[in-house]
Amino acid sequence: MSDNPVIERVNEVEERIARSPIWKGLLDGGLSLIPGLGQAISSALSTRASNLAERRTAAFIEAIRETANSLESGKLDKTFIESDEFTSLTIRALELNARSSRAEKVRLFAAVFVGFTHSLGSQLPFKEGFLRLIDELEPEHIAVLRIIYRESSPDRTSETAGRARVELIAPELAIPQGRILALGVQLMRFGLVQDDSIGKAGYTPGRWVITPYGCEFWEHLREHLGDG
Repeated sequence: MSDNPVIERVNEVEERIARSPIWKGLLDGGLSLIPGLGQAISSALSTRASNLAERRTAAFIEAIRETANSLESGKLDKTFIESDEFTSLTIRALELNARSSRAEKVRLFAAVFVGFTHSLGSQLPFKEGFLRLIDELEPEHIAVLRIIYRESSPDRTSETAGRARVELIAPELAIPQGRILALGVQLMRFGLVQDDSIGKAGYTPGRWVITPYGCEFWEHLREHLGDG
């Protein structure tokens, strides 16, 4: 048994999920409607999905362990860790992480999740929203968001507006400008950044600043990511 209360609670919830027949029942029920092929898909998918989920879950728990070990024990909100909300968030995090197609996102899920366990993070009103952001975004979105945050300054003036420009971000990340523009537009859709040049003379798309929500999300993630 781990001496880390966060790991203990995550393991407990994960074991309950593993014993639940609900997911398999839903899967088999849907595939049974495919005549001649459903059984073959069910057999292959059950094995592959199970193996993938096991690998992702093991990596997730290890990432939590590494991140949580850096936390001072006095900062843990032990009341929250024993709450129904924490159990629900654990189930959600395990589910989203297990189905992710990108192994790189394991650390992102772990960083956001561990942030919920300390006294400040446990008070956030939109914890599941942060988990959904990690689910929806790709690591490239996070890299762009990090630069926009860095280039956004609270004392910016109209003369320095739009410092996080497409043409500056693209070479730093070695990603084509068209792709950077698409990533930025998607970040805008989630309310994490805004186009700072809209409504100004000589408008050029792709001059972004962080929003208050984006700032809160990135600072929460960065604090536990280890390399932000």
